[in-house]
Amino acid sequence: MNWFKKIFGFVSKFFSRAAKTAIGVAAESISEMALEVVNGLESNGGLSGVAKKDLAIDLIREKYPDIQTAAINLAIETALAIIRDIIKKS
Repeated sequence: MNWFKKIFGFVSKFFSRAAKTAIGVAAESISEMALEVVNGLESNGGLSGVAKKDLAIDLIREKYPDIQTAAINLAIETALAIIRDIIKKS
């Protein structure tokens, strides 16, 4: 099952289309790491949002050097939305 469906329980048309692109497929392949990295950085109040994103990109790129930047950005933004949604619902 697609990770978008697993987390949200539904897929909007936008995410459904994005997931079918090459960028979406690449983002999905790094989704678990993106969730792990973003979750860890979200709890670090000492960094700005920009600093957190830059660090997340660096950490993911370190493990996946061949993944496109657009895919990394999509994975990070999606992970952030998921984490914020979970926090909001808590």
